[in-house]
Amino acid sequence: MTNFVLINPFEVPEDIDDDRFLEGWGRAADYMRSCPGFVATLLHRAVSPNPRFRFVNVAEWESPQDFQEAVTSPEFQAMAAGTPPNYPALYEVVRAL
Repeated sequence: MTNFVLINPFEVPEDIDDDRFLEGWGRAADYMRSCPGFVATLLHRAVSPNPRFRFVNVAEWESPQDFQEAVTSPEFQAMAAGTPPNYPALYEVVRAL
């Protein structure tokens, strides 16, 4: 069975330094690791100058339902309040080379 891939780019304002963002992301990642269906995550930081999305999270989930249960939980909603704009979406692989 193929896992589903979460791709979530973050628009982190310049006045929020990397350490501050990483601290919040780390708390959320710790929570997600405890959720059923979570497989793995990788956080990417842009190396090109002036990117729209300074950070992009790529995670794997066993099912869309597992992901939805995790992000709609009261615990996660409280953690996510006040985070920089982000655009999470789940994807499935349709072709691999």
